[in-house]
Amino acid sequence: MCASDCSSEEGERELPGVFAIVDAPKPMFSMRLGRASTFPDGGPQGGASRRQVAESLEAQERLRRELDRTHEAYRKGQAAQAKRILELEAETRALHRALEGERERIRLARTAREHVPAHGSPPTEILLRPLVLRSRQGEYLGVTDAQGTPLTLSGLIRLVEVGWGADRVVASFWDEEAGGWSLSFGVISAGHCCSYVLRVRPMRTPSGNRVAVLMAMRVGGAPVPHVHLVRMFRQLRECFQQE
Repeated sequence: MCASDCSSEEGERELPGVFAIVDAPKPMFSMRLGRASTFPDGGPQGGASRRQVAESLEAQERLRRELDRTHEAYRKGQAAQAKRILELEAETRALHRALEGERERIRLARTAREHVPAHGSPPTEILLRPLVLRSRQGEYLGVTDAQGTPLTLSGLIRLVEVGWGADRVVASFWDEEAGGWSLSFGVISAGHCCSYVLRVRPMRTPSGNRVAVLMAMRVGGAPVPHVHLVRMFRQLRECFQQE
């Protein structure tokens, strides 16, 4: 009743109060919420965490790139090592083939030398005689191995030609002379050359043995003293009997 009967004057008196309520300042808590919402990253602590995450991701990326480079270098090293191993294996096979070929060549050369008689050489009967040296007292000094097999003139030639390895080059020839034969040969080894001359004579010992006596020897054109020949024969005997 009162409200409906109120005069317009009373209504006008109440309106300023209504507008005052509408235009009143916002509460304090709304201002605080406004200030907190001004940090889109979630506040100072949220921004620092994001920077740390970004730095961590960058560090991980650097480590990944470094690991990739290390893997690539290791892969290249392994590939180079495998390639070098294959090259060394191929070189080894080539060396083996060359060695076998050289061995076969030497074997064929020795076989040909054994089966083809040299022109102008002494008869086989003389070449197969035991090689001896006559001492000043008239004794015949020979060379035998541990089984008692004597060193023959052909055995001495073979010893000179192939007994000291394949790195020597030997050239020899025979000359027939009064009562015997002269063997001349040159040896080239390690760039040095030396010449030898052996004079041998077939003889029969007082006990009836057929031998080839070494009468004299020259090395480099100089005669070898008899005492040195005796020493050489003794050394040869010791070497043969130790085998």
